Amino acid sequence: MKFSYAWLKALYPKIPPPEEAARMLTFHAFQVEGLEKVGADVALDLDQQVLGVRASDASGHLGIARELAVIRGGELKTPPVTVKEDPKIHAQDMLRIRIETNRAARYSARVLTDITVGPSPKWMQERLTTCGLRPINVVVDTTNYVMLETGQPLHAFDYDRLGGSGNVKEIIARQAKNGEVLETLGDDSQRIALAATDIVIADPRGPVGLGGIKGGKGSEIRSGTERIVIEAANFDPTTIRLTSQRLKLRTDASWRFEHGISPEMTTYALDRAAELLSQHAQGNVAKGFIDIYPKKEPRRAIPFSPRRTASLMGTTVPEAAAISILKRLGCTVTKKARGLYRVTPPPIRRDLAIEEDLIEEVARIWGLEKIPAVLPIIYGGMPQRPDRRAFEDALKDRLVGLGFTESHLSSFIGERTLALFQMPREHLYHLENPTSPETAMVVNLAVFQYVRSVAENLHHFDVVRIFGIGRNFTKTPAGPVE
Repeated sequence: MKFSYAWLKALYPKIPPPEEAARMLTFHAFQVEGLEKVGADVALDLDQQVLGVRASDASGHLGIARELAVIRGGELKTPPVTVKEDPKIHAQDMLRIRIETNRAARYSARVLTDITVGPSPKWMQERLTTCGLRPINVVVDTTNYVMLETGQPLHAFDYDRLGGSGNVKEIIARQAKNGEVLETLGDDSQRIALAATDIVIADPRGPVGLGGIKGGKGSEIRSGTERIVIEAANFDPTTIRLTSQRLKLRTDASWRFEHGISPEMTTYALDRAAELLSQHAQGNVAKGFIDIYPKKEPRRAIPFSPRRTASLMGTTVPEAAAISILKRLGCTVTKKARGLYRVTPPPIRRDLAIEEDLIEEVARIWGLEKIPAVLPIIYGGMPQRPDRRAFEDALKDRLVGLGFTESHLSSFIGERTLALFQMPREHLYHLENPTSPETAMVVNLAVFQYVRSVAENLHHFDVVRIFGIGRNFTKTPAGPVE
């Protein structure tokens, strides 16, 4: 995934030269696969697979600039958003939105009127080109630009081409119906057959977009478009991935939704797009916006202990430094007791769920190269042998020295061997599930096995010298004695 160095510099003025910035990101956050000169700019190509884990907070330039600021120090220049609304027109009077599926967590929208559709500003086109996108027009370029800036995908509909009731247009986020067909927009337009598992954005007449993936031809922005609806929504990652795979239709938006982005991002991205369009497309922003958010995500608090951090990292990070890192990452940190904190990650950091996640953040920002390479402590020496074990070893050494061979024989015995010694079976413990008749009982005098073994071997050898240390299992009224 490509990021514009000039864009990052505008957001983080203290950014080092491209080569150093790439090294910092690789050693502390994400792998930079290469640098590419694009006009007067430089594109940093980040490994998209590694970036996927952090798609919620780092799939836009703001996220990467924030990482650099946390690593190197310095302030991040987040673009201030000031939306100048037209008090004479109200979004609530022009648009109705319904969510009829549990696979859409949030749907936010704004209405703009008196839009002039033309080319986007040169600086915007240059940044889009550096990131590998082709400029189209000011409306489409602005939605793409804000997605690349914030990580939140957006889409624009031609307001006058939407269906509705009277002067009020209507948008519905719902599951598709089997057999519905949608013609996608763009030069690679195609008619796709929808399945009931797909999410569609529809008006009362039918689908106008494939939710989280691509817009439809019917509501496409054209040169004569004057009124638009801008959408910023949040969809279920699994559903988007399955639909994208089934249709073999993968987009920048679908990649972000597949990896799970925060629903808290919609309104900021929506306001940013409205502000840019009012400046560069001469649009009037209707007062207010529509925001359907059925179930707000809860904020999760995570315990954090500097002592445990030192234990897992193998080195001590000063407590003040660890807390500073977490705060710079946007976490809210509350001290609960000596050496114990409660940390609440920002909504965009959906990857932070347990204490080990926080420790990993501290480690990578502090610098993995600062962790010393120390061999683990190994305690040497031989344990002291028990007296019985020393006695047995001395016997074995003496017998081997006299020409005997140690032999390990079974602790189980059968009727045939007992008969050789005229031993009643009642004196032995019996197994409930013996593997054979000759292993049906636990031997009560281990010497029987050795005498039997010598007798069998004397059929083949003139001299047999064997020994072993075995166990007797004696049957007593109080139970077995070994």
